[in-house]
Amino acid sequence: MLTLGLQYPAGVRNFVAGLLERGEQSGQAALLSGICICAMITIALWCPIWIFAFVVTHDHGAIVNAVLWGFEAFAWAIGGI
Repeated sequence: MLTLGLQYPAGVRNFVAGLLERGEQSGQAALLSGICICAMITIALWCPIWIFAFVVTHDHGAIVNAVLWGFEAFAWAIGGI
């Protein structure tokens, strides 16, 4: 998840890197960089959970049922069922 947190667009990464560099001279920049890094990691952790919840609850589970049907069809095709 930490790796996902560091895969943000270059603009966001450069902004936080700039804050980290200025953190030695400014306490405010150090605090803001810490907050930004925590926010980036938190968003990286919660995004997969939100996506999974959306897939499960969207249209009363129609997406999940379609995926399960696909797996069942594949299992049937290879003789697993």
